[in-house]
Amino acid sequence: LEISLVNVAVSITTDGPDGPITAARVVMGSVGPTPLISESAEKTLLGETPSEALFLAAGEAAAMDSRPIDDFRASADYKRAMVKELTRRALALAHDRARIE
Repeated sequence: LEISLVNVAVSITTDGPDGPITAARVVMGSVGPTPLISESAEKTLLGETPSEALFLAAGEAAAMDSRPIDDFRASADYKRAMVKELTRRALALAHDRARIE
C-alpha cells in the first residue's frame, strides 16, 4: 500500500490556444483532512493569459490554501513546497496538452 505525500489535480479552459483562462479548478490531496479546492489559485488564474509566471503564482496561492501537518512522511513546510511545485507543473502540462488537441 502506498500513501501519497501530496497530490494535485488541475483543469483549465482557455479562450483559444493562447487566449485567457475562462475556467479553472485546482484540487489538492493529502494536505488537509479531505481533498481541498484552492479557490485562491483559481482566482489567480481566471481571466489571465497562461504563462509560467502565472502558473507559479497559482502554485503559491495553492500552497497558502493547503493545510498540511507534520508527520513521519514529511514536514508541513515540505508538503507546502511540493503543492507549489506540483501545481505549477500540472498547470503547465494541462496547458501544453490543451494546445496540442
